Amino acid sequence: MNDSGHRILLGRVIGALGLRGEVRIESCTAPRDAIFRYQPWTLLDAQGIPSPASGPPAARGDIAADKS
Repeated sequence: MNDSGHRILLGRVIGALGLRGEVRIESCTAPRDAIFRYQPWTLLDAQGIPSPASGPPAARGDIAADKS
């Protein structure tokens, strides 16, 4: 992937999920599972430092990302 610094907001982290560093994501896409068409994801922490993330929907239907 060519990271030219251009990013779009696809969703936001709304909570923790599980014990392996997964997070719940509120999708800004329509339909909400269309967020999985946009891979890889980059999560930004409170200081704006990026980290890669990806993942499928969780078993309960939540959207989850593994921050590994």
